[in-house]
Amino acid sequence: MKIEEAIRKAKSLGLDLVEVAPNATPPVCRIVDYGKFRYDLSKQDKDKKSHAGKVKEIKFRVNIDQHDYFTKLRHAEDFLDKNNKVKIHLQFRGRELAHKELGMQLLSRVRADLQNMAHVDMEPKLIGRAISMTLSPLPVAKRKRKFLEEPETQTQAVLAKDNTAKRLFLFDIDGTLLASGGAGKSALRESMRTQFQVEEDFAGILLAGVTDGAIARALLTKQSLPVTPENITRLLDGYIVHLREQMSLHPGSLCPGILELLELLHSRSDCVLGLLTGNINRGAEIKLKHYGVWHYFEFGAFGDDHHNRNELGRFAKSRAREAHGIEFPSDLIYVIGDTPKDIDCGRAIGAHTVAIATGDYSSEELHKHKPDFLFEDLRDTKKVIRLLCDN
Repeated sequence: MKIEEAIRKAKSLGLDLVEVAPNATPPVCRIVDYGKFRYDLSKQDKDKKSHAGKVKEIKFRVNIDQHDYFTKLRHAEDFLDKNNKVKIHLQFRGRELAHKELGMQLLSRVRADLQNMAHVDMEPKLIGRAISMTLSPLPVAKRKRKFLEEPETQTQAVLAKDNTAKRLFLFDIDGTLLASGGAGKSALRESMRTQFQVEEDFAGILLAGVTDGAIARALLTKQSLPVTPENITRLLDGYIVHLREQMSLHPGSLCPGILELLELLHSRSDCVLGLLTGNINRGAEIKLKHYGVWHYFEFGAFGDDHHNRNELGRFAKSRAREAHGIEFPSDLIYVIGDTPKDIDCGRAIGAHTVAIATGDYSSEELHKHKPDFLFEDLRDTKKVIRLLCDN
């Protein structure tokens, strides 16, 4: 239509001819009420401004449970559906900072779960004691919500999706996986000497089955030194420095059958391997890397998490849930250790207790504590697998 004809038609209708796409070929015009047209444009601008730039923050913890996780993701999808950006903020508390990799794993899981609703604006970044990540909503046509159900329904759906029941094996370290030849004890002695100028003889100090934090408290108490967080950290930091040296100076070895058992369990899709140890995380890594078995374990609960060993099981269960997205029932969890304290630790979470007489306690002594399974050692790996995995 020629422009003169369009103008005449607009006037005959009592309206205006407005150019709406000047860069098109040919330019595009509309016959409209110009006043209403301007009002609609200004309203659209206000709507865009009201939705643009809003950032909603959702806070997570490393050991968040499944129910809370799904609730928070449902809220994240609500925000994204309303064109808001979402900032995922994970705060570490206390010694949780020693497990930064678990925080990164959690944010990777959030990212994957929200991939049909958002893209990453800012990659996960550790700043101080927190990790943050920013997400922006996808175009409306590309969005697909995953967490519309109530958390209970969602949890059941995730559990039902995994048709193969997985077993969780939680291993102690000293006396169960390996014998360090006294390297740990020597490292503690050297730390007491260099950090506090004390010659420690360990008289009256129980080491077997005790967390590093509890040992540190006992050593400080024995020497009448203040049992403060600062002194405990000072002692354990010194211990780590000396442990690296002492591991090479003390002849040690993996316990009988351990390498074969780890290899077999690791190769099975229905088995998950973790650590449940009184060692602090850094100490556990040094010991297991020295003997080449650190890579078998996906996660762990450590002496950093709590000085009371019986509290460690819940940390291990939480990290297993975070790593695999499923809740491991107690009857499919096996706590493997060489001391009565390992047996007690397993019972604290209702797990099967597996005692191994490769440490300071004989099979007769362990038998008195009534573990569910008792082995002299783990040389007969086929028998161990049959009893623990194939029953």
